[in-house]
Amino acid sequence: VIQYGCSAHILNLLAKDVTLANVQKHVLKIVKHFRNTRLAAAWYKAEGGSMLVVPTEVRWNTISNCIRSYLQNRGKIVTVCDQHRAEIPAAISELVNDQILARNAEDYRDRMTPIAIALDRAQRDSSTIAVAVEIWIKLQADVQNQPRQFRDKLDRRMKMALDRNHFLANML
Repeated sequence: VIQYGCSAHILNLLAKDVTLANVQKHVLKIVKHFRNTRLAAAWYKAEGGSMLVVPTEVRWNTISNCIRSYLQNRGKIVTVCDQHRAEIPAAISELVNDQILARNAEDYRDRMTPIAIALDRAQRDSSTIAVAVEIWIKLQADVQNQPRQFRDKLDRRMKMALDRNHFLANML
């Protein structure tokens, strides 16, 4: 009997390892305000904004999707904040107009996109342990421009996910 870990689950753990908590927390605050506050949601919709994603713990990749939806619609959110300055809370308006937060969110998106792609591929019905090796190797190649600390966390999770049976299955 050969036992091995689930690559999709280990990729999700990797995503948690490399998360930027401050970015996630602040973007989530903005997204929740524009989804849950009726007036702000109506102004946002009138501006032509698309559905903002609120992450859930049980759905993998929703953090990545939340950041991506925020960045795609950030211009509309900024416009709403500018047009309705008096009605939007100052704390939300400050976060929306924070250029450093926007840059960090873009970095976060760039960091998480390869992991999200690998995770989606690992969750497919047709993924096998042989395919898992290719997924991890491609992920390693895709993150070569990331900081050393990120790559070290990836290597640690990759060692957890793959053993010699995976490589043998891939060679066959």
